[in-house]
Amino acid sequence: ETGLGSFSPEWWHIQNDLARTVKTVTFDRSGYGWSTVGPFPRTPRQEALELKALLENLRIKGPYILVGHSLGGIYIDQFSRMYPGEVAGAVFIDPMPQDFDAFSRELKSKVLRQSGLDESGSIKLLGKLAHLGILRLLKPYMKNSPPFCYYNRIPEKTVDILWNHFNLAQGYKTQLDELEQVHTKTAQQGLKEAGGFP
Repeated sequence: ETGLGSFSPEWWHIQNDLARTVKTVTFDRSGYGWSTVGPFPRTPRQEALELKALLENLRIKGPYILVGHSLGGIYIDQFSRMYPGEVAGAVFIDPMPQDFDAFSRELKSKVLRQSGLDESGSIKLLGKLAHLGILRLLKPYMKNSPPFCYYNRIPEKTVDILWNHFNLAQGYKTQLDELEQVHTKTAQQGLKEAGGFP
């Protein structure tokens, strides 16, 4: 499970290495990249249901080792609790904190802004620019900014695919809803009651 606003091609180079010894699957969640937009709201439960349906449609039997990056960590945690018998293990890569409210209370506002935990402002701006077709014109300026400055080990063809995904306006609506749903009181309470990940 990729992080908020991330796409499966970011992981292809790692997937290719792992595929020498294990069967691997990367995918774009509903509303991202090549995937169609799914139903809203984009709750952790909805994401887990769709992952389950994807694995069943591909006829890939468990038990699975799930890998979740950032926001994807919350989604694999949800999947693991909904289908515990189908999960052999989980790898959390820089997982998003479940209790965002605690971070916003405890961190100074400047530190919170720099942490990248609340990306709603930049998601809204990028969504507007993508919708207007202006984002494509900014490619020369954005190649040295996140996330593109992190792609120096990824083949240029893959970076081009990522850039095309980045310009799809549909993904920004999905990102905003995912961010909102993870931080609702209902979602946070559900994660706490079920134990969640540390």
